[in-house]
Amino acid sequence: SVDDLALAFRQNLQPSLMLTNTLMAEPRSASEFLLGRMGAVLSTVVGTNFGRVSHSRIDDLYTAIDDVQDALFDSCFGIAFVHFARAFAVVLEESVARQREEGDECRRDDAIGSDDETTDSVASVKTWKELQQLQHDRLQIQQELQHSAELDAEGRCSTTTPTVAAAAADAA
Repeated sequence: SVDDLALAFRQNLQPSLMLTNTLMAEPRSASEFLLGRMGAVLSTVVGTNFGRVSHSRIDDLYTAIDDVQDALFDSCFGIAFVHFARAFAVVLEESVARQREEGDECRRDDAIGSDDETTDSVASVKTWKELQQLQHDRLQIQQELQHSAELDAEGRCSTTTPTVAAAAADAA
């Protein structure tokens, strides 16, 4: 079944995630610190099958990104890494939200005929709040892309490709 296959894939990921977590346990740089947080979040998300506990870990990742981004914005690699980390967090957050929605739909299907509308209204409020957060994150990514293009225009990022500059122009 699809669920069995998904479980097998998650189990195959665990050794790699454990190794990443072990290697990044004592980070020596901002990028190692951020990579360690990304690995920890992915371990939690995969280990809980995209469960509810994943949200607090994803929030921790956003905090870690905010904490180290200034230290990483001094190089093109750092700028790219921050953008990647934010995109990674957004994708994980959307995956967790979708998994929750699928679970909520199954519970609603099981409760057809029930007069309890409280669960549905609470679920829609959570979904709306998640949507607002995702929109905020996307806007912040667009602003950071614009900042990258400005650095490139100033000659501070000599390795920026035309694709990054075009993406920043599209984001503006």
